[in-house]
Amino acid sequence: MGEHYQNLASTYDDNWVYSPAFVGWMSERIASALELSANDRMADIGCGTGLFAGGIAEALRPHQPVLCVDPSAAMLDQLPSSPALSPLRASAEEIADQTVPLPYERLDAMWLKESVHHVTDPATTLRGLARLLAPGGRLLVAMLPPRSTTRCSLKPSSGTRSSSPTPLPSPGTCPMRGFGPS
Repeated sequence: MGEHYQNLASTYDDNWVYSPAFVGWMSERIASALELSANDRMADIGCGTGLFAGGIAEALRPHQPVLCVDPSAAMLDQLPSSPALSPLRASAEEIADQTVPLPYERLDAMWLKESVHHVTDPATTLRGLARLLAPGGRLLVAMLPPRSTTRCSLKPSSGTRSSSPTPLPSPGTCPMRGFGPS
């Protein structure tokens, strides 16, 4: 996978039909779902070229840079030039097991947008990421909608399941069970 993204990085954003309006809309949806504020310490895990982290940083003007985490140096090289974005070369697993330390002791919010499918053991990795959250911290996993109609999600502030529909990878399961405070 690494070589694929190394080769694709310079043209990666050209392979999608993400209009500026869509990037703005999706960035706002992520920020809204996570109840982000300029005071939050936040990270985009699996950020790729930083398309959405850049949109969020532009809208929020965070007091501390958004951590843009990706295992591909070539993808991180495509980040928009901004003091509001801070690249960190690491996989989600390396962050979760603290092989690669974060510059912040804890994060207030993090998101994985269309990147969790690259994680070998999502349950273990998401539990590890959740442990890096400050009290009241929020974790969002955004995926392309699967064919399943089963739905489950987390309330951003409590880590408990909510009635707001979020598509799941397979019918009848909620991989988020056991995450967040009980």
